[in-house]
Amino acid sequence: MTKKISGVPVIFVAGILEKKENGVKKILIQTRWKPKITLKYSGLFEIPGGRINNYENIFEALAREVKEECGLKIISCRNFFREKLFKVNKLEQTMIFQPFICQQVLTSKGGIPWFGFVFICEVQGKPKMQKGETKDPRWVSIKELKKLLDKQPNKIFPHQYQILKYYINNTK
Repeated sequence: MTKKISGVPVIFVAGILEKKENGVKKILIQTRWKPKITLKYSGLFEIPGGRINNYENIFEALAREVKEECGLKIISCRNFFREKLFKVNKLEQTMIFQPFICQQVLTSKGGIPWFGFVFICEVQGKPKMQKGETKDPRWVSIKELKKLLDKQPNKIFPHQYQILKYYINNTK
């Protein structure tokens, strides 16, 4: 018998933010800093992301979360699929999409389940952190990220470890 978890699932979106610097691909990692909310995970490296609001288009949510958390603007996404919005009638619309990867975070002890969609994004601008959520943004090369994942996995926000490992192993 499966233990029933109370609460409404949280739907989230996250972005693996890329840029090229002198021919080297880098991604943005930031320090998670929410000591009043999640002390256990504050101080760990993460990628930007957050909740999708009710009835919010996932791509608008992605752009909003990236802008809110690190002040960057998404220019494009890659390794994904998106169909045009289909209007069923005046009040209903539907859209199909395929992100880079999906994730389910299972929790215990009465926690809330999380379901997420992760996209690879090219961004522009300079990182500006949102107080009370993140700090210390840094661009790391794929080589540096791989070393961090392999040698210091305890420094990565555990809910994003598999995402970043999959990214390293499945992108060029």
